[in-house]
Amino acid sequence: MSQDAVYFNVWFSACYMRLRERLSYYDLDEDAFHDTYLLVREKALCSVGGIADFEAYFRACYRHAVLHRHRTPRRDVHPGTGFFLRLCDEGPTVPEEELGACERLVLDILAFIRRSFPHEVCRLFLLRYYESPRPCSYRLLAQYAGTTPSRAAREVKAVVQAVRANRRFARRSHRPAAAESPYAG
Repeated sequence: MSQDAVYFNVWFSACYMRLRERLSYYDLDEDAFHDTYLLVREKALCSVGGIADFEAYFRACYRHAVLHRHRTPRRDVHPGTGFFLRLCDEGPTVPEEELGACERLVLDILAFIRRSFPHEVCRLFLLRYYESPRPCSYRLLAQYAGTTPSRAAREVKAVVQAVRANRRFARRSHRPAAAESPYAG
């Protein structure tokens, strides 16, 4: 560990409460505060020339982190409530008789997912596989849900595994594909 890193750790331990007080005057952002600590500590570990004033450097990095965190959500597009109202539990707007076997299977799978999983997990699944023209990335899903990409991936994959494990859906999925084939006799 470099000498600057040791000095930074001692300085941060001694000034932790004072830094929080000063930065809370402007409404302290906990995540930005901890991200700044990690950034400055890494800089202190790798610095060759050293950091002359830890407090000034920390405050400047914190200000940059807060601005970055406030700009990032505005840059992302999140579906509004109207998007999810279209996916309500009322079912199809097309009469049942006019639906093909594949459409009925899709509606049954979506109903199964809505019954079996929490609302937020259903939203993530729908954004990932069903409603988007191209699948949303797990990173984008994580930003939408306010979680980590790995957790979003686990939740969506749990839905996929539950659907695949349902034997009734597996049996039904082979019949429509064969019936709608151009080679079916």
